[in-house]
Amino acid sequence: MSGYIGSQKSSSVPSFSGIDVEVNGIAQKNTTAEAIVIPTGENQLYFGDTTFTGTVNVAGNLVILGGTPDFQDTISITGTLSIG
Repeated sequence: MSGYIGSQKSSSVPSFSGIDVEVNGIAQKNTTAEAIVIPTGENQLYFGDTTFTGTVNVAGNLVILGGTPDFQDTISITGTLSIG
């Protein structure tokens, strides 16, 4: 796949921490070990059943689609948590 990422032409799609992006779809690991901090004005999306083993602080929007979250540490929500 060839296209632009930012202002630079790229011949491949990057892989971000815990997420694999391919031409035919997006894959996400179902366990997230690091602390999650979502500031005001930011959105994060997770899909499928997802286990959060670190702390989760949501001031923005956390969206979980097609699964159930399992929060195993402290969670603080001053923003929005949407599960659908």
